Amino acid sequence: MGKIQIKKKDIWIDMTPMSDVMTLLLCFFMLTSTFLTPEPVKVNTPGSVSQVKVPENDVLNILVSPEGHIYVGSENRNTMNDMLDEVGYTIAATYDSNHDEA
Repeated sequence: MGKIQIKKKDIWIDMTPMSDVMTLLLCFFMLTSTFLTPEPVKVNTPGSVSQVKVPENDVLNILVSPEGHIYVGSENRNTMNDMLDEVGYTIAATYDSNHDEA
């Protein structure tokens, strides 16, 4: 008994609709995406690596912007307030001693 041979046809799929959909999706996502907002102050970090371990407690962060603004921050409010009071007394004493001589 002989086997029946089924003729195989070449399958051709039209890719034009898929490329159209992909182009539309690409345009949609490009037009609806949001750009990154610029940083308020540009920070230049040093390029070297230090071997000294930075303490994790009672750290005072001081940032000076190119415009001359000074930002001070700390996790411990009591330490920061004490430090700011001490700096204020030191600046006031320096200011008074400079103006007494003039």
